[in-house]
Amino acid sequence: MLNFSSDIIEIAISIVFVVLLFSIFHSGVMELLQILLRSRNHFLLSSLNKVFNDRSNINLCEKIFTHPIIKTTKPQSQTLPAYISSDFFSDSMISVLNGLNELDSVTVDKVSDITNYNDINTKKIEVDTVLDTIKTNVANFKHSPVKVLLNSILLQSDSIEDFRNKLGRWYDGYMERVSSQYKRKLMFYSMLLGISVAVIFNANVIVLLKAIQQDKTLRTALVIKAELLNNEHAAQIQNESKVNSDSATTGKIKTTEEAINNLKNVAAEINQIGLPIGWSKEPDSKLSFIERNFKGAGFWEIAFGWILMGIGMSFGSEYWFNILSKIFQIRGVVKPTKKENSK
Repeated sequence: MLNFSSDIIEIAISIVFVVLLFSIFHSGVMELLQILLRSRNHFLLSSLNKVFNDRSNINLCEKIFTHPIIKTTKPQSQTLPAYISSDFFSDSMISVLNGLNELDSVTVDKVSDITNYNDINTKKIEVDTVLDTIKTNVANFKHSPVKVLLNSILLQSDSIEDFRNKLGRWYDGYMERVSSQYKRKLMFYSMLLGISVAVIFNANVIVLLKAIQQDKTLRTALVIKAELLNNEHAAQIQNESKVNSDSATTGKIKTTEEAINNLKNVAAEINQIGLPIGWSKEPDSKLSFIERNFKGAGFWEIAFGWILMGIGMSFGSEYWFNILSKIFQIRGVVKPTKKENSK
C-alpha cells in the first residue's frame, strides 16, 4: 500500500524530476537551434523591416541595421544583432533621419561598407535645431505609413530628447507586441521538438510512472538526486539575484560550444540514472520489437505518454523547478507529522 506522506510524495518528486531533466535537455536543444538558425536575429530584422522598409521613400530599416551604433551590438560571428535596446534604436534612428539631407557628404568605410553618419560634413548644429532638421527631412518624404508614424511622434515632441524618449517608448511597445507572436510560434515548435525528443529517447511518462511506482530503489535514488538539484538551483538563483542587484548588465547569450556542452552534461545525467527509456538493441531476443520497447503497453498508451512528456518539456525547466520546490516544501511539512504520529 502507498503511504501519502512518503510514497506518494516520493513518486511525485521522482516523476517531476525526470520531466525536469528532459525539459533542461529540451531547452538546450531549442537554444542550440536558435543559435544555429539565428531565428532571433532574423525575427528582429523582419519585425523592423515590416515597419521601416518604406518603398515610397527610403529603407530606414537597412540604414539602422548598417549604422555603426547597431553594428557594435552584434557578435563578430553574426551578421545581424539578436537584440537592440530602445536607446540604441532611438539614437541610430535620430542619426539617420538627421543625416538624410547630407547623404552625398557622408563617408563610407570601404572595408566594412558601413556608412558613418557621425562624420557628416555639416556646420556645427545646435541641439535644438536637430529636431527641426529631422522634421524637415520627414516632411520631404512622400506620403507613406512611415511618414505618418514619424510625424505623429514628432508632433508630440518638444525637444530632441523628448523625441528620443517617445521613439524609444514606441519601439518597446512595438517589440512587446511582436514578441508575443514570436513566443506563440516558438511554443508550437517547442511542443513539436519535445514530442520528437520523447520519441527519440522513448521517454514515455506513463511507463516511467509505473516503473517509479514499482521500484523503491529507483524512486529513492531519484529523490536524492532531485533534492541535490533543487538545492543547487536555489543557490544559483540566490547568487544571480546578488549579481543583478549590483549590475545592470543583461544575461550573456550562450555560444554554440557552450550550448553543446550543456546538452552533453544533461544527456550524461539522464543516462546515469538508469531510467526505463531508450530503444532495446537485442536482435536475438525472443521478444518482438514492440514487446521489448513498449513493456506491454498499447500503441495509444505509448503515443499518449510521448505526447504528455513532450508537452511537459515545452513548459520549460523553470516551471518544473518551481513545482519541484513546492513538493519539497510539502514534504518538509508532512515529515514532522509522521514523526509525531510514531511517538
